[in-house]
Amino acid sequence: RRGVGDELLRWVEARQREVAQLQGAADSVHHVFVTEGETDRAALLHRAGYVPVRHFLRMERATLDDIPDFPLPEGFELRSVQPEHLRPIFDAHMEALQDHWGVAPARPGDFERWTTLPTFQPHLWQVAWHRETDQVAGQVKPFINEEQNLTQNRWRGETEFISVGAPWRRRGLARALIVRALRAQRDAGMNESVLGVDADNPHEAARLYELCGFRVTQ
Repeated sequence: RRGVGDELLRWVEARQREVAQLQGAADSVHHVFVTEGETDRAALLHRAGYVPVRHFLRMERATLDDIPDFPLPEGFELRSVQPEHLRPIFDAHMEALQDHWGVAPARPGDFERWTTLPTFQPHLWQVAWHRETDQVAGQVKPFINEEQNLTQNRWRGETEFISVGAPWRRRGLARALIVRALRAQRDAGMNESVLGVDADNPHEAARLYELCGFRVTQ
């Protein structure tokens, strides 16, 4: 209550303007992510002229017992991830997310960077291929943050990077892959899983995740 937060915010905004200018950005936006419960921080941002533009949900599955059995739709098959699959998997995911809010096209080097991230754990992935076209139709790429689990004394996986290509939606493919991803996390020793989702997802993703046993927690 002494103005420190306001001063820090002004500094961050000034720095962001410098970065945008150095990068030659003709049109730039500064955004902030605020979590439910951060009332003081939200009030500070409101005073500075910020307004909410989107809401996201955190969903948790408190147990990996009683995972439902959703069959893989006819015409699709799961394949264990091979090195030659990586580029098609990456491209299919970016293509499927084109209609999602805030998603930008891939930039040069993004594919290479993706393969070096700590979340890159292909042994857990569930990737469905469409037999007739031999294309990646849908994918769920869970991961385990071992360091965070160790420091917080828990066994949690994350069910993330979920997408289904437009030609294959509304067939039950996503839910079939999600429950398989949950089993993969359970088989790796996890006993719970979390995910994040856009509250205004046009494909009613939150409802789908509820069918798979997730519940909104934040």
